[in-house]
This record gives sequence, structure tokens and C-alpha cells, in this order.
Amino acid sequence: IDKEVTVSTSVPTEKVSTAPKTKTVEIVEPTKETIYNPDIPMPKEHQEYLYELCLERGLNYEKTLALIKHESVYDANVVSSTNDYGYFQVNKINHSRLAQTLNTKNEPLNPYTNMNWGTYMLADLYTYWSEEGLSGNSLDEAVWSSYNKGLTGFKKYGHATTYIAKVKEAVVYVNSVF
Repeated sequence: IDKEVTVSTSVPTEKVSTAPKTKTVEIVEPTKETIYNPDIPMPKEHQEYLYELCLERGLNYEKTLALIKHESVYDANVVSSTNDYGYFQVNKINHSRLAQTLNTKNEPLNPYTNMNWGTYMLADLYTYWSEEGLSGNSLDEAVWSSYNKGLTGFKKYGHATTYIAKVKEAVVYVNSVF
């Protein structure tokens, strides 16, 4: 049976689909404009630079922010009693080597230099331990322990359990503000 339907032209019409509704989710990659978080007490320019370094070196941005939170509480100018400097608390024994390797000035309290050095050291440790066959949580723990104790110190003395626990707490914090 054919039916004829008349639609008034004075009322707008819309086509109604009877197909099942699907939810479309657009995945937006973070950009310099979207990674800044005012809950992280670092200047926007520093967060953007750190994000770029993390991308370049294959580091997880949030975990890197967490390590900085634990190391320096986001204070670019802090110097510890054990000669550790800046955001990443890079020990003085590493300064000359890092400046030469990365072709930077030996300015450990320059936040850009410090972030360059710290992310380089982290990326180097992630590469080392990945090549040793570690992944996931074991990889993070080996990297964090090596960052804290040095590679030789970790190999000799094992995991820095207190340090790992504190970095994990910082990861929870960072993830809660993002």
C-alpha cells in the first residue's frame, strides 16, 4: 500500500535516521596550548618546553612532571646540601659531562638547561633498561632507582624503595590535576 505524505513547508523538517546511534569521540593530541596546567607551579613556558623535550625524547610528560615534583617541588632555583641543582636536582658531578654532551652552557640553575639535562638523563636510563628487557612498572622503578642512586648505585644496592614510593605518590598527584 502506497501512502502519500504531505509536509507543510512553513515548518522546518529534519531527516530522522533510524540507524543505531554511535558515540563519536574525537581524540585530541596535546599541544603546547593544551598541556599547560596552572595547578602545576611551573611557568607556562617551562611546562611547554618540558613537554616538547618529553615528546622529542619519548618520555611520559606526566611521569616527568611527577619526578620534578618529588625532586624539587617545581623549584627551578633549589640547590640541595648534596650539590643537586634545579628542577631535576642534577648532581654537580654530572654538570660538565652533560654540558659537553648536549652542547649547553654549564648553567645547572638555568631552567631550560636543567630540563634539557634531566630529560636527557631520564631518556638515557629508559633506553638502557628497555634494552635490558624491562617494561611497564619494572621499567619505571629501575629508571627511578637509577636516577636516584646512579646506575652503578642501583646495580650495587638495588631499588630505591622509598624514592620509588614518593615518585609514585607524585604521579598520582599529577594525574589528579590533569
